[in-house]
Amino acid sequence: MIISSFVATPNPAITFPIIADTAEYVIINKPAGVVVHQSEHHPVADTVVNSLLARYPALVNVGDDLLRPGIVQRLDQAVSGVMVVAKTQAMFVYLKQQFQLHTVTKHYQALVHGRFSRPAGEIHFSLARSKQKYTKMAARPDTSGKPALTSYTVLKQYQHYTLLDVEIVTGRTHQIRVHLNAIGHPLIGEMVYLPKHFKSRLQPGRIFLHASQLAFTTLTGELVSFTTPLPSELQRILDQLAPAVLTA
Repeated sequence: MIISSFVATPNPAITFPIIADTAEYVIINKPAGVVVHQSEHHPVADTVVNSLLARYPALVNVGDDLLRPGIVQRLDQAVSGVMVVAKTQAMFVYLKQQFQLHTVTKHYQALVHGRFSRPAGEIHFSLARSKQKYTKMAARPDTSGKPALTSYTVLKQYQHYTLLDVEIVTGRTHQIRVHLNAIGHPLIGEMVYLPKHFKSRLQPGRIFLHASQLAFTTLTGELVSFTTPLPSELQRILDQLAPAVLTA
């Protein structure tokens, strides 16, 4: 187990919906704005992990990092949606293996700028740290970065925007955000990965990216799947958009 300069501590003040709770794992609906775990860059105990430790004290013994007990996946602070946390060491090891082998199914809903001429597609750009700013990722048209694969399907076209179902095979840092920006369709609400001088009238106060579905295999070999709908603040944006005008 990795020892950090400080350890995660329970914090019952942070709350979020529990979608499913079993002896082996818990499925949560992470709100946007909440960090998954503490780090040197975010030492405050207002994270998903701190909240779960208050509810499941035995979680402290699960995993391989004292700051990330039970954590086998991450969602960016700005992203909401379904997430699994292991409650036993056996499940932690098994889930971690599934994520490493890319056998976990992960779907997101994303609202992006622009419209698509094709109903579906794939993005294969490799990802690497930006040479200009280390905290950012950059898409590479060659193999100089880590391989990354993002698939998308158009769910609905609006006059100036498109709602996508996005599936990621790999789980690189900021993968969806970087890939969509690289093909000229940045996320609504995106601030970090946005072309210079790009302006948008839609300002939701967060990126329009929501982890909508997660499927994996349990220790008994059962395939389970969990979904969560769009948060109300994102659904309201869709309700206000004008639909695309179809032409013959």
